[in-house]
Amino acid sequence: MNKFTQRLWLALTFLSMLALGFNDNLRGPLFFEILRDFKLTDLQGAWFYSASSLLGFFASLGSAFILKKWNLLQLLAISLAVMAVALFGIGYFKNYALFLLASGLLGISMGFMGVAQNSSISSLVTLKNQSRVFAGLHSMYGLSSFLAPLAVGWGISHHLIWRDFFTISAVVVLVLFLISLFFPFPDWARHHRTVEQPAQNTIRGLGKVSIYMSFALAFYVIAEILVGSRLSLYTIREMGLTTEQASRYVTGFYLSLLSGRILGTFFKCPGRLTTQLLVSLVLSFLTLVAGLYHNPWWFAVTGLTMSMFYPTFMVYLSDIYQKRIGVMMSLAIAIQSISIVFMHQIVGFISDFSGIKMAFHTGLIFLLLSGFFIWRSEVARQHD
Repeated sequence: MNKFTQRLWLALTFLSMLALGFNDNLRGPLFFEILRDFKLTDLQGAWFYSASSLLGFFASLGSAFILKKWNLLQLLAISLAVMAVALFGIGYFKNYALFLLASGLLGISMGFMGVAQNSSISSLVTLKNQSRVFAGLHSMYGLSSFLAPLAVGWGISHHLIWRDFFTISAVVVLVLFLISLFFPFPDWARHHRTVEQPAQNTIRGLGKVSIYMSFALAFYVIAEILVGSRLSLYTIREMGLTTEQASRYVTGFYLSLLSGRILGTFFKCPGRLTTQLLVSLVLSFLTLVAGLYHNPWWFAVTGLTMSMFYPTFMVYLSDIYQKRIGVMMSLAIAIQSISIVFMHQIVGFISDFSGIKMAFHTGLIFLLLSGFFIWRSEVARQHD
């Protein structure tokens, strides 16, 4: 692949991450409005997240089989088309069952997209440069996460309703998909699939270390999503804020997440990757406690301490699995997706019966579990 074509597809990967992050995190600031519009309890409303995560699980798991016939670039482009359709449905359907169906379709697009994005970086970029490129990729998630609550605050002040946000976003994603159709298609993508050896193209062949690593990633991700998706609801109920005011705290969290990932794009952290991951988890645990018991602005600092975990973990996976990164990413994102389903149900249940503040404490448990599975994977690797 020539450098021009490579840069085009890298640009599309970055832009698709921007779209994924924006639409993933658009839901949190608007969650209170959705609950009120459909007249739902927290547990009922949790299915808005759970439906997308559940179908995202099957999409992620199934992508290992899909990639036997499609390549990563095709999967990335098609996931944009599916996302556009899903967003139109979320903005249009007034029946809650159909609304959940559209949310599930969004999850399918995100499941495919997550595998395609991270695996494409591993395929297109040399291992030497992957750390910075992964940090840059996930800076796009941080940027879009920062923009989402800002857009909500601005839109509500200009009399937009929650449905308008999803409809407008659908148009943007559709345009991105249509642009991708005119991209040059590299020769390796026409003939090459994601695997080098048939025996390596199965999840079964990855071993138990891959399970530990997948759960380590999943527990971190659900802790981050818990804060991002429920922080607006937390400040509305615990502090009596409006949706517009609550979006400032969400913006602070994602601004910090973005800032940390931008720094990671230009500066490489010293020390072993596992040490960097564990330090991130410990600091995130401490700042989350401070947010709950001292000042809610500590949640913004939590964004900073969490910022480098995901891109660092992607380099960690790529370094270990290399040629099998596509199928490994499929497993990791599948476990991540199903974990998110259970997280939203648990948080919704606790929130209904014990309050949103108590539900936030599950984030501390998730961070501890992530650290445990990182340790467990390292022990297993040493004995393999």
